Amino acid sequence: DLHQAPPWLQRACREMEKPENLVAGLDAFFHLAGRSREHTARTLKECCGVSPTEFLQNLRLQRAARMLEMSEQELLAIAFD
Repeated sequence: DLHQAPPWLQRACREMEKPENLVAGLDAFFHLAGRSREHTARTLKECCGVSPTEFLQNLRLQRAARMLEMSEQELLAIAFD
């Protein structure tokens, strides 16, 4: 549960919802966390039960789902985004 995560991880997770950070990927996530990759990955796994890669994939899928619901863009454009 992200609500149980330390504030630095909560902040990094929120920031990853921004399109420019999603595009930048894991490097952006680890940079935003401000901790080592290992510590960030371990803490995310303990709090949320997912790896950083799984977390990022889930965010991207959620964004695509929102875009499909709310956007007039074609499926292919959303997939590339």
